[in-house]
Amino acid sequence: MENKLLAHLSFRLTSQHEVIATEGLTYILQQSDVCRRAMELLAGSVGCNLPEIVSYRAEVAGEDLERPDVVGRVDTGQEVLIIEGKFDAGLTDNQPNNYLSRLPKGSEGLLIFVVPELRVEGLWKVVISRAENDYDLADHKELPDGSKCVNVGSGHKLLMISWGNLLNSLLQHAQRSDSQITNDILQLISLCDRIEGETFKPFRSEELTSTRIGRRHRDLCNLVDAITDRLLAAGSASVKGLKATPQRDGYVRYIRFGDDNSKVGGSIRLDYTSWVENEISPIWLESWEEPSVYLREIFKQVAVADGLAMQEKKSTVMFPLDVKSGQEFSEIVNCAAERIEKILQLVKENPPDN
Repeated sequence: MENKLLAHLSFRLTSQHEVIATEGLTYILQQSDVCRRAMELLAGSVGCNLPEIVSYRAEVAGEDLERPDVVGRVDTGQEVLIIEGKFDAGLTDNQPNNYLSRLPKGSEGLLIFVVPELRVEGLWKVVISRAENDYDLADHKELPDGSKCVNVGSGHKLLMISWGNLLNSLLQHAQRSDSQITNDILQLISLCDRIEGETFKPFRSEELTSTRIGRRHRDLCNLVDAITDRLLAAGSASVKGLKATPQRDGYVRYIRFGDDNSKVGGSIRLDYTSWVENEISPIWLESWEEPSVYLREIFKQVAVADGLAMQEKKSTVMFPLDVKSGQEFSEIVNCAAERIEKILQLVKENPPDN
């Protein structure tokens, strides 16, 4: 999905990504009659018939200094809808009971937790355990989309829904109404997808009882080694004085472009961060830091010729090495080595001292 500008700027300019997401949700609900109506329909789907909400505000402090992410008020000023967004953060001491206490006495009200899909099961158990200490809970339900709902006391509801399900519901209503808010919702969906991609996800049982993830990581490291070994065997690269280096987001083999005395080089790297951000390949060729204009031009020449998306950073340049569906190990190694050989040949034909 495109519409990634908000996600890009949020990760470039701040670490408060959750705040950006909840502020974005507040903006959408405040600006769009269609989305406000969609929220009322969501409440009605779990048996909570809210009066018309006329305003949404972010982080409205309460008597105990609790600050729900989003508060929906009716024309009398009553807070009938409270939304709390989570990604990887846990519950505060005020959640959920102080939030439930802010819902109007004697009339209907709804507290919604919006969380990553994989956190719904675990976080719901904690929320319910805390709510049971102060409130009578009844009629526990699991909805078809995996959301959870329970009656709290008389007239109030507690709902937990995933970011994806909530935002896609708003999007569907906006698209059906041809609303101008549609693009804003798409921007927020992309941001939340990016945040969830950076967020720790609880392990599933099948992950813990399978060796697939570990084997795949080993396979990728073996590919990096095999590509490096192919270049060394051909005599077109050197690793003199350089070490294989496991890193936080992958595994790296540093090489010299040419013989043992070459001052020009780079790395063949398993790079999970670049893989996630660019969705192209897990394995990349990157220049050493502070590449000259000369080396940048060589990378660019090969990238253009092969139709690659070259990434230019402040201190390095890099491009992906193909890993295609269905390829055998040897095919991946051959294709990667051939691409790197193009760089090495250009360096050999046009040495930096010329």
